[in-house]
Amino acid sequence: MDSLNGTSNEGTYKKTILITGGAGYIGSHAVVLFEQAGYSTIIIDNLSNSSKDVLSGIRKILGYTPVFHSGDIADIELLREIFTNNTIDAVVHFASYKAIGESCQNPFLYYRNNFSGSLALFEVMEEFNIKKLIFSSSASIYDSSNPLPWKEDGKLHAIHPYGNIKISIEYSLENLVKYQNWNVISLRYFNPIGAHSSGYIGENPQGVPNNLLPYILDVAMGKREVLGIFGNDYNTRDGTCIRDYIDINDLVRAHLLAYQYLGDSGFGFQPINIGAGMGRSVFEIIKIAEQVTQRSIPKKIFPRRDGDLPEFFADTQLAYKLLSWQSSIPITESIQTAWNYKIFSNKIMTTPLISIVLPTYNPKKDWIIQSIESVLSQSYQNFELIILDDCSTNSTLSEIAELLKSDPRIVLIRNEKNMKLTHTLNYGIKSAVGKYIARIDDDDIWCSPLKLEKQVQFMEANPMYGLLGTGLRTIDEDGNILESIHVRISDEEIRNNILKDSQFAHASVLIRSDALNNVGVYDPEWNFVEDYELWMRIGTKYKFSNLPDEFLSYRINPNGVSKKNEGKQKRMSLELTWKFKDKYPHFITIMLLKIPYVFLPKKLSLYILKIIKR
Repeated sequence: MDSLNGTSNEGTYKKTILITGGAGYIGSHAVVLFEQAGYSTIIIDNLSNSSKDVLSGIRKILGYTPVFHSGDIADIELLREIFTNNTIDAVVHFASYKAIGESCQNPFLYYRNNFSGSLALFEVMEEFNIKKLIFSSSASIYDSSNPLPWKEDGKLHAIHPYGNIKISIEYSLENLVKYQNWNVISLRYFNPIGAHSSGYIGENPQGVPNNLLPYILDVAMGKREVLGIFGNDYNTRDGTCIRDYIDINDLVRAHLLAYQYLGDSGFGFQPINIGAGMGRSVFEIIKIAEQVTQRSIPKKIFPRRDGDLPEFFADTQLAYKLLSWQSSIPITESIQTAWNYKIFSNKIMTTPLISIVLPTYNPKKDWIIQSIESVLSQSYQNFELIILDDCSTNSTLSEIAELLKSDPRIVLIRNEKNMKLTHTLNYGIKSAVGKYIARIDDDDIWCSPLKLEKQVQFMEANPMYGLLGTGLRTIDEDGNILESIHVRISDEEIRNNILKDSQFAHASVLIRSDALNNVGVYDPEWNFVEDYELWMRIGTKYKFSNLPDEFLSYRINPNGVSKKNEGKQKRMSLELTWKFKDKYPHFITIMLLKIPYVFLPKKLSLYILKIIKR
């Protein structure tokens, strides 16, 4: 998929950055900033601390989804696949579990994921000679005895597994720098807060929040009854703990500057503090949050927690000296963006159940408008429509720009070079976040508003089915109905006949995303029968069905891809029958009929085709 990253507007190759944990709170903001700065990013995330909602938010900001791999950094084979298929310049490493309390209760989980996972990543990086790394470290590694503000050369000592693992990773990286000529910047964060200004991505912790601001905002939203404050008798200006809060957008800007600094500096290991350089107390944060939200925050004082320090904040002079970086976003603005995201995500940010993939190349204006409008008119509305422009040379998409902007569920992705249908379809699937994938072409029409509704009802009730098509009718170039096409309904009927021909109209299908994760996506080697071959693979793991209703108007287009490649399709169909001969019944009978169909003159082969279809 890296080839779809393309080139920059200036014609120079985009450098590619692998971002581990790129669907997390900090990682997602970094992905957006790096992409907007002209770099290509590849995300790997196991979604243990996030969800595909985040990818939907990234897409809404950028207009596309960067390449995403759902997986673990400890999966060495997956990492090798990513590094083999992409020219990666550097890695920004966020992926880790981050709850200090949980690390004390379940330290082995943190040793496996945070430490062993990091070592697996570093091993594969070394194997592929990728030696530039930005590491997501933490202020929790500093010894509490260090004088304030905490500096990078201060003593390191953590009182919990989370911090000790961060220290161990830093020591490991120092050795890689010393003995393997790596180039590493370790950014030691203080307390990130805030959200993207769009409201599409922000901090959305799973379960009970571990950080102060998300908990405060949960109370403001009414999701939690009261805010617990652990100690109000510290030797601070108001008796509560003081911490250094850094805006998420300032924080990820430091990562971009650190990456650019790596490109200019020599080999070395450089820790850098990233914080506001000043502290705010718990009571001060509550007061600002009450002003922003216009809501009172109920509070209850509890005894101090073991290990909580009265106060700490960063010395950020080194960040300014090396990176020309300093925090710039006021804390009131940070809390405002966090609140905006909280409200927005509570009302709107739901993952669409269906992702509809519509590839297009030089479409006819009237036809693609009809296709899009047939989707938007569906009675079932929880979907996204991903339109993939395979580098069109005509002006149609510009002419219908207002239609494309009329509905926030429409996402337009433009390939920067012509990738052909199969690769484009796969990129659409990679970008999709839905539980189901639907297909429509730029010249076809869903002729009933009930199509998606009926298909979703069937698939939700029958989880063993991986693929569901519908009945259809053919139409001519002017939209006149030509004929109704009979489809087989039951799994048994379809299996008995699938070696003959496809059994499904491509633009009618609803595919379970888990089925694609299980058997794979479209295979470019079968690019003239890519749908037929995929159905065959799905059928080895899942059941088939068609709804009898005529929900698709399939346009007979004399200039379409199917007509132009009819001969190749016939030959590849024969090869498919051979490939799956052991998976489906009646191979010998069907093969005897298909061979003359492929090689005899057209009129005779059409006669044989009628026999086959019986």
